[in-house]
Amino acid sequence: MSHPVLWQTKPSFYPIGGTSPVCLTQDLSPEEDAKVLLLGCGDPRNMLYTLGATGKSPGKPRVLDFTCCDIEPAILARNALLFTLIFDGHPIDRIWNVFYHFKLDATSLSLLVDQCEKLVAVSHDLETWSSSSYSTFLRVCSRHTLSQLHKHWQLYAEGNAISKEKTKSLLSGFKRECDTRFPKSDKGSPTVYLSASRSAGPFWVHASVVLSKQFQQYWRTGTIFPGAADIASATFINPTFIHSLAGERFAVHHTTFPLQSFHLAPAFLSMSGSNRSKEDVNDRDFVSCAQSQFQEWCKTFKAAASPASHDRVTIRLFVGDAMAFCRTLHHCHVTSSTSCSSYVSAWTGAEIVLEGGDYGANASPMAPTSFNVIDASSLLDHIGLLNVLVASVPLLNQTPSSTLYTEAMLFNGNDAESRFIERLRAEIPPMALLLGVTPTAYISGFTSHSNTHEISAQRLFKNTEYYERIGWKVPFLGDAVVLKELECKTLYPSFEPRELAKLLFDIYYHMFIHEDIFAQHQDGIIIKFHSIYRYSAIHYNRGAFAAFLGLARSKVQTDWEKTMALLYILIEDDRKLVLGSNNYQEFGCQLHIRGIYSVSPLRPGQTAITVDWSKSRFRGWKNVPPVACLVLVIPRAKVKVLEDAPEKVGKIILQCTVRTPTYHNIFSCIQLAFGSISVRGSMSETRAILTEDPGGIAGASPLIMSVWIPAFSLALDPSNTEVSLGLHVTPEIQEYFVAKVGKMLDVFTADLMDTNSVHLFSERPSCPAELKSLHASTPLSPTASATHQYQRVSVTLDNAKVSSLAVKWETRNVEASEAQSDVHFEQVSPCVMRVFLGKVSQNLIYPFPVDGGQAKLRIARKSGWIEVVAPLSGPRISGGYFIKNFPTLLTQDSRPTVWNIHRINLERLPVISTSKTGLTEWIPPHVSMALSDRERDHREKATSEPILARVILAQVKGTLRSLFMNAIQPGAKRVFALSDGAGTGIYTIIFLNQLRLDVASHTLVADTCILPLTMHLVATFSDVIADVTHGGKMVSMETPGDEASEWQQLLPVFVERCRTWSHKRACQYTEFGNIPLSLKLNDSPICSCGEGLSLGAITKLPQWKKLTPYMTRAAFSPLFAVPYIESVDGSVDPLPDNQSLRNVCANCKSSDEQNPFRCSRCKGVSYCGQACQNADWKKHKLQCKVNR
Repeated sequence: MSHPVLWQTKPSFYPIGGTSPVCLTQDLSPEEDAKVLLLGCGDPRNMLYTLGATGKSPGKPRVLDFTCCDIEPAILARNALLFTLIFDGHPIDRIWNVFYHFKLDATSLSLLVDQCEKLVAVSHDLETWSSSSYSTFLRVCSRHTLSQLHKHWQLYAEGNAISKEKTKSLLSGFKRECDTRFPKSDKGSPTVYLSASRSAGPFWVHASVVLSKQFQQYWRTGTIFPGAADIASATFINPTFIHSLAGERFAVHHTTFPLQSFHLAPAFLSMSGSNRSKEDVNDRDFVSCAQSQFQEWCKTFKAAASPASHDRVTIRLFVGDAMAFCRTLHHCHVTSSTSCSSYVSAWTGAEIVLEGGDYGANASPMAPTSFNVIDASSLLDHIGLLNVLVASVPLLNQTPSSTLYTEAMLFNGNDAESRFIERLRAEIPPMALLLGVTPTAYISGFTSHSNTHEISAQRLFKNTEYYERIGWKVPFLGDAVVLKELECKTLYPSFEPRELAKLLFDIYYHMFIHEDIFAQHQDGIIIKFHSIYRYSAIHYNRGAFAAFLGLARSKVQTDWEKTMALLYILIEDDRKLVLGSNNYQEFGCQLHIRGIYSVSPLRPGQTAITVDWSKSRFRGWKNVPPVACLVLVIPRAKVKVLEDAPEKVGKIILQCTVRTPTYHNIFSCIQLAFGSISVRGSMSETRAILTEDPGGIAGASPLIMSVWIPAFSLALDPSNTEVSLGLHVTPEIQEYFVAKVGKMLDVFTADLMDTNSVHLFSERPSCPAELKSLHASTPLSPTASATHQYQRVSVTLDNAKVSSLAVKWETRNVEASEAQSDVHFEQVSPCVMRVFLGKVSQNLIYPFPVDGGQAKLRIARKSGWIEVVAPLSGPRISGGYFIKNFPTLLTQDSRPTVWNIHRINLERLPVISTSKTGLTEWIPPHVSMALSDRERDHREKATSEPILARVILAQVKGTLRSLFMNAIQPGAKRVFALSDGAGTGIYTIIFLNQLRLDVASHTLVADTCILPLTMHLVATFSDVIADVTHGGKMVSMETPGDEASEWQQLLPVFVERCRTWSHKRACQYTEFGNIPLSLKLNDSPICSCGEGLSLGAITKLPQWKKLTPYMTRAAFSPLFAVPYIESVDGSVDPLPDNQSLRNVCANCKSSDEQNPFRCSRCKGVSYCGQACQNADWKKHKLQCKVNR
């Protein structure tokens, strides 16, 4: 495994999502089939919401295919139960109870049991499942998955037969857990849980207190019923909450709360009664809001799963480790094999075999093995961002719309950009070149999703969690010029081996920086190993780095052998990482078994090390392989010390150690399972069969550990070699375990020559083809034909940063008459420089956006080449996508695709009533926070600096702010105009239908119809247009100079993002091959396909009847600065009208409006008393000086 193996006796169970749902197809055009991979999928809220938010495709039937992976079988068992209940048409209120409530009434429990008995009957084997009605939309990827689902459905079906004693024990545990997690404040004040209000988006301030009370009620009663009678009737334990990997007990994570997995902002928008304000929204409103959404989800899903559905929906289920599943899918994609001899997880001996019937060469139709949407949920919090990227990027299709989404729910400090780089382990540009993807918002300089409520909460409570969702795409496929020339093919940047080796070593160092005992704190303070958080976040071992190198090798051109040799020298010479030498052997082993690189001792016929095999455990073997699988049998009694460890020791990382008097090697890529080993054969033909104990950790069998180790290292001093199952050292581990297991932290140790406890094999138990499969599916270096198909891109590095990219044009074939002509160049698109040699020109394509304004020309006429060396563009650097901020691309099938602004379905978004009291107060700070602090400073200082492209983006944001601010004024005008202020004058009229709330992105949208004023239109309807523009009915917004050109690019995006109609065969986009059609202000930038179609409320206004046939619907929304690029909080007050939350205690989160006790130094935080201030001081003092 590429992630350290953790000992977890009490894993948390996450049966319900902790964030509001998102639309998984938001970056796909409405006609594009969706092949979606959900890693760590959790509950099905995103799928259900997506089906409703997407709506019916406008053209041919659309395929929506979801592949769901989760290591927790109970999650998928619950999800499948939900899907089948909806499909069978059961009462939605009962389905709600079954899925969301800890406790059930008798009727709901009966429904659950009856449905699970039905599922048990059709899930005995793959054949019975395939013949059931559910298999038409619900598929299982493997036999192991179905067996796990079957097991849980059986347990659920016994839910009404739980004994009184067991029920009493479970309820007692539930109450004890609840009382521990939610103690009553000494002052009786309500405790505020900000996570509960996150789903209210811009209304989080006003929702926080009510939802916090509701949150506590849910945990105390097991339901969200507002009525006492309903609560009293729910007396039965819901069996779907008590069975998980943690066993039969209540292990539900303490943040679980049904309402936060819905969009709660509509509760404020749908208030009935003219006298009600947002402060009057109560618990019943939130419950009603969530349940109405759930009802709509159920209705949409039932229709989508029906055989009569226009679009075809398929949901595939896989139980197992996300990284192992990704590797198996990639192996299947490359070889058509259904197995790559990978284990289901780090704690089982079961092999992944995709024998569900939809994979492999004979499957028809075959399930997707590559995807245009990959959602990794919050996996990066659990396994690390690099592991997520390395596992998923090989599965991402090479198309402009293909997107990988990652989420993080972390405690954050002040420097968002540094935090992101810490997670990525390197700067974004070099990592983008090595992995082939980059955050879209990073190179765009903006995002259409809002995090303003997260920023506000972060400012108020400095230690709160911060939710961040990031979309990753291929950086050069947002460039229309590149797309035309490459047709989605790959570019391979070329690195000089020495520079690449230094970059890779820098990434290596930062992946294992926890091993540097003198690593500096961000404030410059030298610290020792003492932070429990620092070690709980260890996500990488040498196998992870080897896997990263394998992916990087497939993305670049270089002399790989030389690069690796130089990297090895750097690693050998390193003295910062104290465990570097201890992990050296495993690093070499992992590189070798993956076919990435082999050091000399692991190469055939090596002579660097002399080994006497006859005195080792390999005596009598005909052929000793370079690596051997070592199996250690750990007696069950030895494991008890781990079971008894208290939670305060943090995460316990297990590892194998091989120790002699002269060396101490650590191997972290271990596989564990409780069970027994049976050995067959002898010598080199010895094979092992692993028989798992069905009881797992609750059984009595030994713990079996297997690990790959270089064979020669086991033969150097075999009689003095010890093998151990050990613990990775952290301060907390050391403090607790030294007294228990000794200072070497070995849980169990055996002599290598002990044939009862230690076994050596040439194959892994029960997975004989592992090494062969690893070689078969490891990404290969680019072929010579692939790398020579386009110009060579040379990368120059400055330490670990990209200094420049250079592309060379070979001019030997240029006619002699032109070869001596003058040379000049220009940047024509984000990733393309065009070079002119006389009348001949050539496009030079770069794999990452560049700053052409700072590019330099190199000419070698005798040698026959011209080279353009360009620095990279970036968030605060010109060029790149600032040249064309808003790409709308024409794909190969002439389908327009929006690249960096998400799609929405306007009719599914709730309307914001500007007439209701208080419902628009959040909008001014919301749109103001679209600007970064830098942009705000530039605007306020009104400097006379040259207007750069990134400044023009800020001007566009300002115009959008003007539109929204004018729209919420009392008696606001409903017509707006874009004007260049001179020359052309008004070039587009904007008719406002309504303001709507984009609930998934927590921002507002102007539902509009736009009318580009072409010369023909003005001539035809001069009287009507004059009445609009000169009759005092319109707000004119000036967009001087280059900003007007930006708007000509942006208008097609705002149209395309909300399109519900199909483009015509004779669409002007296809005819002219360009979007926008024109940048000229008296020409329309948009095609005519959508004119007069689905315009919305404006069709009810007779005064615009003559113009509506020429209008096109468009969705305007703010464009936000990106928090992980630059600071955004500025001077905006996060709580403009809510004093109560200013007085929330920073320590215990109780709310006391009377006489808050404030920090005397910074005045920035409040406490309920001196005791809480003293308790919080260690944490707050690091931030106190920042707040002053």
